[in-house]
Amino acid sequence: FFNAIDLWRKPERLNDILLCCTADLRGRTGFEQAEYAQATYLQQLAEAALKVTAQQVMALGITGPAIKEALNTARLQAITATLQSIKS
Repeated sequence: FFNAIDLWRKPERLNDILLCCTADLRGRTGFEQAEYAQATYLQQLAEAALKVTAQQVMALGITGPAIKEALNTARLQAITATLQSIKS
């Protein structure tokens, strides 16, 4: 999902999507005052993933096309760690 919305270069897109989701929820009868709980959850995961930088990956000696794969792996690890901390 984060790759699909290009969170890495355009993080504001997540806020736009979450605003649309909130509007969709609140536009439904009986949910006008409801909170879109997933927004906080997704924001926490995005913040964790955004802390991983290409510079950190390159500091490990990774170069070329392998940087993208290493970035994806490191971001997934950050998201997984955040999920575990949220659940506990």
